[in-house]
Amino acid sequence: MSSASPSSTRALEGLAPPTHQALAMLDLALDDEMDDLLPMESMEKAGDVIGSYTLVKKLGEGGFGIVWQAEQTQPIRRTVAVKVIRPGMDSLAVLSRFRAERRALERMSHPNIAVVLDAGTTPLGRPYFVLELVNGRPITAYCEEAGLTLRQRIELFLDVCRAVQHAHQRAVLHRDLKPSNVLVATGDTGPVAKIIDFGIAKALTDESGGPESMACTVRGMVLGTPEYMAPEQAALGGEVVDVRVDVYSLGAILYQLLTGVPPLEGDAETRKTSITAMLQRIYEVEPMQPSQRARQRRGIGKHSPAVPEQLAGDLDWIILKALEKNPERRYDSANALADDLRRHLDDEPISARPPDRWYRLQKLVRRNRAAFALGGIIGANLIILAAVSTYAFMQESKARGNADRLRILAESQSRKAEALNEYLTKLLEQAGDFVAKGKNPEALRLAVNESVKEVKLLQGEPELQAELLDRQAQILMAMGDYRSALPLVQQQYDVLKGLYGEHDPRTLTVLLKVARSVCDVGDKPEALRLYTLLEKAWQDLGPKYDEQRHEVARYHARELARQGRGKEGLALIAAQGEGAGGGKETSWAALLLMADIQLGMAELSGAERNCERVLQLMAHLPPEKATGRSLALRTLSRVKAKQQDYEQAALHLEESIRLNSLQGGAEHYSLVGRWIEVAHHYMKTKRTLDAFRAADEALQITRAHGNDLSMPRALRAAAEVREAAHEYESALAFRRECMERERLHNTDRGKWIYELSQIVRLESLLNLYDDLERDAVLLWQQCQTEPAVTTDPRYKRSLCQGLINACEKWQKDTGKVVFQEQMLEWKTITTEGVVQQ
Repeated sequence: MSSASPSSTRALEGLAPPTHQALAMLDLALDDEMDDLLPMESMEKAGDVIGSYTLVKKLGEGGFGIVWQAEQTQPIRRTVAVKVIRPGMDSLAVLSRFRAERRALERMSHPNIAVVLDAGTTPLGRPYFVLELVNGRPITAYCEEAGLTLRQRIELFLDVCRAVQHAHQRAVLHRDLKPSNVLVATGDTGPVAKIIDFGIAKALTDESGGPESMACTVRGMVLGTPEYMAPEQAALGGEVVDVRVDVYSLGAILYQLLTGVPPLEGDAETRKTSITAMLQRIYEVEPMQPSQRARQRRGIGKHSPAVPEQLAGDLDWIILKALEKNPERRYDSANALADDLRRHLDDEPISARPPDRWYRLQKLVRRNRAAFALGGIIGANLIILAAVSTYAFMQESKARGNADRLRILAESQSRKAEALNEYLTKLLEQAGDFVAKGKNPEALRLAVNESVKEVKLLQGEPELQAELLDRQAQILMAMGDYRSALPLVQQQYDVLKGLYGEHDPRTLTVLLKVARSVCDVGDKPEALRLYTLLEKAWQDLGPKYDEQRHEVARYHARELARQGRGKEGLALIAAQGEGAGGGKETSWAALLLMADIQLGMAELSGAERNCERVLQLMAHLPPEKATGRSLALRTLSRVKAKQQDYEQAALHLEESIRLNSLQGGAEHYSLVGRWIEVAHHYMKTKRTLDAFRAADEALQITRAHGNDLSMPRALRAAAEVREAAHEYESALAFRRECMERERLHNTDRGKWIYELSQIVRLESLLNLYDDLERDAVLLWQQCQTEPAVTTDPRYKRSLCQGLINACEKWQKDTGKVVFQEQMLEWKTITTEGVVQQ
């Protein structure tokens, strides 16, 4: 996403509106009819033959071309629809993109999707597309003419959502969903909706972001129709789009189905003469609540399909969530939108809610770790300031004891709190821009370091001081800066030791945090020393604290195993006495840790046996309380995978996921890694569809959480399972999104360069040599300049070998000599590696 934000306070967060230059290019006189753009001598006419298709009659025309009914003569006879694209587009590029998308299109088989059958160029060199002929009316027109009720309209719309979800699961976006691309006809069982034009939008889009692609944004062109276009799709700066652009368009269609007009309906002059105003509206104007729109239209004597009372509440919230300008706040899939609509029809609670005053801030925190860190810093400072103020207030209260004075001071403190609250809100909003613009996160560390100084003002309140130190340490840990967090945890320990003594349980609890932090920064000997000290301290406190002693022992044993001392770790657990003091809860945790250590030591039979014992201990508990059962199944799955029994590994892990879903919800973040493991297991058993399903589940969860740092892992898994099934086009699409997210959000620069190397490899397999040439140049530049590559000779050799393989295939396929000088250098680098070995 672009880092800039519109100046308007209501403009889309995190997305850049079109530049003035771009808007000037698009500020065209646009009529609903665009025949003036096309010379008469280049128009096809009835009876003309294009390929194996004979044009019969004109069905309609739009901004990008003309639709004909045609008869196909070979290899089979059938009636089809042929769309002939207007002049001005690069025919070869259009067809190249369509063919790259075609494999994905061929996998779609859904009763509510019209199939794109073929593509080619006319004798005049204009691209054409051949589609399944659908004899229907646009969905909005059909609903009006058939007099469908509100419920019937929503039921019909649910079919559309399911069709869009079907396409999304096969990595195909529509990009131009609108009423005229959803045709409805009356079938044997009632109205049947068919979505047309899947795949054509991508083919007609020049994704390079150059002037050619800007031309496609004109009203009626397939890249998108402004009234139904998501803000990130309208951006002319090469925004990365995903399934949520189609979700936005679905929301706009639903809005019109239920109110009678699109969500951003402009005045007649705006609609006819200027796209500039429309694009600005997409960014800056919030749609009116559907119920208010219906009330407004009825008030001026215009038709609205639904009465305001039917729309108020659930439907208002559902539609506006689908139309959120920020995609992070939108429904993450067509299914999610459909699920909420189904819940509304069934009188069940929906997930959409009207935004409260904190909603915007909460979403901002979830969206970006750095913003979360900054928000945490500000929050901690707010708490500190409030605590300091409260402490001063209490001292003054004790000294004066005057009721009126207390009331005045209380009011003053309330005003200060309100002002600080407002300040925090503004600062958090600014944090989004700060992070999105790629500012140096070092400033965040400096800010938290400054806030630490303020804690010294609370030396007279050691308990509060310890709590704030804990909060600040958590902020640094959230940033991944464990080394800076360690002194704060140690300071917290010192405060509590001075307050309660070093053997107090509260002090020992913090000392365990110190030991774990020491371990995180790599001081393994010190961590082991602290674990040993803690075990003795808890033991000295008596049997009452056996559970805490067992917890420390488990951390101690895990660290020993990580250092290759698994046998010592197992002995340490056994020495605690299975079930001692803590009953079955301690027992299953100890057994599970033993299984994990045995798995790491390749003692598979022992690991399997301990997992089975945990499952037996948990058998009597209800699923939502049997945490150990889910964890044991996960470890047992890994045991089966080590034994190469991937079928059982997948089954155990899916059951583990099911149990976890009962405990924490089906979209709990911890399930992402498990779904990816399931996908890999199914890949190895050739169960392709199950692998797709598992990878897509992982991706759906990450999109729901909006976690920019974890999204690449799910995208990578989705690419891997597609590639394993030889669906290289889809794999390439996922790799490209993965690379972009790694580049924007991961400080490990080697990750996005690795994804770029995989993109080069896939482009070679797909014979996309124009793309390969561009990306090979970029990859070689990174090999020469990026420290993540230049400081790792083995990695650099691997990347160079990939470039050699791709370019040699290119030369073999085309006979063209490419990257001649670079090839010599790449081979020298890879040869040096062989010599060194």
